[in-house]
Amino acid sequence: MRYSQVLKKIQKSQKGFTLLEVLIAITILIFAITATFTAAQSGLSSSAESKNQVIAFYMAQEAVEYIRNTRDTNALLSQSWLLGIADPSTPSDPCYSNVIGTPGKTCAVDMLATTKLFSCPTGTGSCPAITQDTASSDATYGMYSTQTGGGWTSTNFKREIQITVISNDEASIAVTVSWLQGSYSRNFVVHESIFNWQS
Repeated sequence: MRYSQVLKKIQKSQKGFTLLEVLIAITILIFAITATFTAAQSGLSSSAESKNQVIAFYMAQEAVEYIRNTRDTNALLSQSWLLGIADPSTPSDPCYSNVIGTPGKTCAVDMLATTKLFSCPTGTGSCPAITQDTASSDATYGMYSTQTGGGWTSTNFKREIQITVISNDEASIAVTVSWLQGSYSRNFVVHESIFNWQS
């Protein structure tokens, strides 16, 4: 066989990719990469949403536990069970309502403040935003409050409480924790009934 014939056979056996095959391969690769990034972004978004829901749950639970604790302390001191919360005979109470079955004033709780339960200035939507202590040298590092300045950094969270006195021996607590998730407003609501267990 001559050299020129061998060269022709080699050239015939060496086939390259056509332009169409290259474009199809690139398109498939782009779809695969896009799908991977979309799945990763969705996972990160879900993780952030879950974290915020857990924080909101604990903030709501903290408010309910504080109100229960105050009720129990009142019972131990032989005082009106809703004194300092929403006693129908005490208009200065933070969550006071003078009509049974109607939600009282909107109030908030701050476990680090001197006055832990307080009325919000103008009702629903007027409670102060929640802040978090980000100064690692503080004893309250990582805790949530309504304090400002110092190492306290603003968060997206707000917490509001409304108490409805159902009867002389029952009250309903509604705690709403709201926050912004991207451009969407989210909220987590806890409803709890408490009773005058001393009656």
